[in-house]
Amino acid sequence: MSVRRWAPRILNFGALPFRTLEDFVLAAVCAGAITLALWPADSTRQMIHCHDADGNASSYSMSLNDSRLARLRRDLDRREHPPASPAMVMAKWRTDLAGHYIDRCETKLRSDVPVVQVSFRQTPPPASTTNRELAFWKSVAERSESDIAAAKLRIQQQLAAHGPAPVVLGDVFTPPKSRTAWIASILLGLLTSCIFAEWKMRAPAIEIVRRELSESCHPALGAIRVEIPIAWMRIHQPKSVWVRRLALTTLVVTATALVVV
Repeated sequence: MSVRRWAPRILNFGALPFRTLEDFVLAAVCAGAITLALWPADSTRQMIHCHDADGNASSYSMSLNDSRLARLRRDLDRREHPPASPAMVMAKWRTDLAGHYIDRCETKLRSDVPVVQVSFRQTPPPASTTNRELAFWKSVAERSESDIAAAKLRIQQQLAAHGPAPVVLGDVFTPPKSRTAWIASILLGLLTSCIFAEWKMRAPAIEIVRRELSESCHPALGAIRVEIPIAWMRIHQPKSVWVRRLALTTLVVTATALVVV
């Protein structure tokens, strides 16, 4: 087989990375993706929706680490769950006290065992006395529960009179990458592409270029045919070419790993 017939196959065999524009674009995209993945993420934020008495609505967001957001949460919680009034506190205390003595009286009625107190023993009081004490504490518990229900009703009426809260906390979200991150990724991608292009120019890969043979150029040798087995041909690229291949592979693998994770 002649060299002319071997030339197209040799050309394909010597094809190397970075021979087309797509390879430089791939390097730029990978560098940009790595920059975006490694760019520090913005803090998580929460939406806040506001409306005034005229019905005008507005929305904005605040960082979860903002002390103003924590203070706003406390104010909203205090508005929806106002602290108990002194009357409610006293009513709850009376309810707990009455419950304690009700349990004690019922225990006395169920048992004939003497009640042991601090340092002396006392016989159980008569059943009639225990029943009167039990009835008294039950009446105290009923009045206290009625007072608690009345206090809760007053709180609900106050909340209804105030109307809905002018501020409502919305969803918590992670903001997208900032404009600075996108600009930096684009610039670093272009810079990486330019570096690889300059690298390609200064240390190109060794390639066998197809050339048409013309018998008219060498009439004396026009009838000579040389057959070279393809197994005899090896292309040994410089170290810089292998380093460039490794650099491209590293960019692709790193960008893929960061994007998938």
